[in-house]
Amino acid sequence: MRIALEGIDGAGKTTIARILSDRLNIKYLKFPRYDFIPIIKKHISGEIRLDDRTTTLLFLADIIDGINNENNYIADRLFFSTIAYSKLNLDMLVELILELSIPFPEYTIYLDIDLDTAFKRISKKYDITEYDRDIDLLNSVKKRYERVFSHKEILDRTEVIRIDARLSIEEILELIQSRISKS
Repeated sequence: MRIALEGIDGAGKTTIARILSDRLNIKYLKFPRYDFIPIIKKHISGEIRLDDRTTTLLFLADIIDGINNENNYIADRLFFSTIAYSKLNLDMLVELILELSIPFPEYTIYLDIDLDTAFKRISKKYDITEYDRDIDLLNSVKKRYERVFSHKEILDRTEVIRIDARLSIEEILELIQSRISKS
């Protein structure tokens, strides 16, 4: 089983993915992997600047390598995040992912959360980056996620399960487990 957890920063992806991984006894993957492509961490921290094409391709390379030969995983972010955070044309990115034959997860859990709640959660983190402080970026990414998860080419390849991320952790986990056990 291949499952991706997606949503803006502060939605609770990491918490839910780790618990779900333990409960289902499935490998946990987290992207980006800063040890695989350290230049990404330097870009995100603001130490260096890369253009959007470069960062998008680096993120995709990281994901392709990370899920290569993996048939069972729970991914904390996948290429949907790459599309949502990129400023490149959404349709072109979807086409690129299809052209590269990147395997889609069977289930994509979209943890949907309002900006205020997300921003409150983010501000409690101790390792906040400039990306985390940018409410306009968060708003833009949320809008892109809406477009990503209404795109026909994506909906044809993965079951998108939208969950209100303001629910309790246990409620979210129960909803996910009930949805994936029905299929």
